[in-house]
Amino acid sequence: MLLLQLAQEVATARDTLPTMSQLVTAGAPVVAKQLAVVAHVLWAIVYILAIIIGHRQKTYAVPMVAIGLNVNWEIVHTAIHPPALLSNLISNFVWLALDLIIVTQLIRYGRERQPNEFLRRYFGVIVVAVMALALAGHITFYNHVTANAIFPDHEGVVSAFIINLVMSVLFVGFYFARPNGEGLSKPIAWLKMLGTAALSLANVMAFQAVGSKSLWDVQVRAKDAPVWRDVGNIGPETIEPGFLYFLFVAILIFDLVYIALLYRRPRLA
Repeated sequence: MLLLQLAQEVATARDTLPTMSQLVTAGAPVVAKQLAVVAHVLWAIVYILAIIIGHRQKTYAVPMVAIGLNVNWEIVHTAIHPPALLSNLISNFVWLALDLIIVTQLIRYGRERQPNEFLRRYFGVIVVAVMALALAGHITFYNHVTANAIFPDHEGVVSAFIINLVMSVLFVGFYFARPNGEGLSKPIAWLKMLGTAALSLANVMAFQAVGSKSLWDVQVRAKDAPVWRDVGNIGPETIEPGFLYFLFVAILIFDLVYIALLYRRPRLA
């Protein structure tokens, strides 16, 4: 019970504090911000290429679970919990529009692409279940990382990289599920890898660049207690980025594995 009271006081205290994204970007060097822009451009091209390939080959060029995770991340961070900056809101809306096109390709062509009768028969139910679970997961994860952190991740940075890793693993499975090469693309694989690597490097540079000038003093107290307890100076350098570093490396490994697999099929473009 005391922990719950303390958590509530921390939530009150942090209302005047920045979010995790603001902490990181405030001290990021210019080159890191430029890398982030390049990464978003490369990812936009990935989406567009996936749409083009899906249209030409009458298929979907992104794994089903990845489609569900992607589109629901954008729904949550565009409509349910929109970002504070207008530029980020516009960016999320663009991603959402592109992902909705990919969703329509999944619905239109997906049933015929399933490898067995069971998946074809219950394809509609499976798609609905994937979308519902992805949405529920995003909303509950958002609540978790905002309610249980002094500097909450309102922008969905951590969940976006988790999705990226899941997507990288699924693409490897996608390779083996498409023996005829349908929907597979070397340009998509390379651009995804380069875009994510650029964004990962930008984040690493931001984490390394922050200094003591970005500290905030945080105090908490138990409910109805007359005295606040000084937690101390808390800022960007008190954020432990180890899990994000793990995600950066793991994504890169699976992206490289996928690219290597694609080059085992010389007929792929």
